Amino acid sequence: AEKRSEGKRVEKEERNINEKIDLAQKKVQEIEREIGEREKKIERTILLEEKLNAEAQELYREEEKWKSFYSVSPPSVDIKKLERSVQEKEKLLQEKRFIPGAGEEFARVQERFSSLKEKGELCEVGLSLVREGVSLAQREIKKNFQEFLYQVNKNFSTFFTEIFPTGEARLLFQEERAEIEVRLPGKRKQNLSLLSSGEKSLVALCFLFAVFESAQLPFCFLDEVDANLDHTNSLLLAQLLKNISRSRQVVVVTHQEEVMEAADQIIGMTMNDPGVSQAVCLDGKSFQ
Repeated sequence: AEKRSEGKRVEKEERNINEKIDLAQKKVQEIEREIGEREKKIERTILLEEKLNAEAQELYREEEKWKSFYSVSPPSVDIKKLERSVQEKEKLLQEKRFIPGAGEEFARVQERFSSLKEKGELCEVGLSLVREGVSLAQREIKKNFQEFLYQVNKNFSTFFTEIFPTGEARLLFQEERAEIEVRLPGKRKQNLSLLSSGEKSLVALCFLFAVFESAQLPFCFLDEVDANLDHTNSLLLAQLLKNISRSRQVVVVTHQEEVMEAADQIIGMTMNDPGVSQAVCLDGKSFQ
């Protein structure tokens, strides 16, 4: 029961960890997307700043040129041409004017970019720790499951030899799957597909009881599992039920007399009057 509870707890922790990983990955994607948009905006701001600096330099050089012109030959100045030039420069400045607050916006974006970058690095560290935790949990689950299968294999062989004393039964593990191999008394080893329906039922019940025993389950309910069994195999099943009922409560729905005779208590249904069912309780020993 403790192993089963531990397995469920680990599975629940693994699901919670996987949900946290998905949430963290979505958050990282959103952060990366926002960083990309901010980088583009910073790039545009830098380009605009470079253009404005170049235009300012050009205006400065133009101003120096006009100052030199006035100082050398003021009488030959073409006033109309100068006015047109000034108007063109004013028009150019209006079309490509400096954006107010661009420097503050750049500083704010840069600060936001640094903050998002730091958060992204923290998320990467968190994801790394989560992956390590998931890997450790998966290794632990695999180890516990292998130990459980080893115990099932051992109990399966024990239950099988109780009803077939000279027979053999075991689980064969091949990579990611397992197969059942049995050898009935006086026969060679063979696959389940070659057994009769009654023999298959007994082998399946031995395996089921082995799982119950390995998991230490306190209760077992079986509904007409002996339907395919003849008289001889029913006696073998009755012996097996008698053995496993020593450590747990076993309830069986059956029509076989051989199985009823092995019960400690019998509850039967009868209909003395049409449409009226009545329960009859008997002590197993008195029934025998």
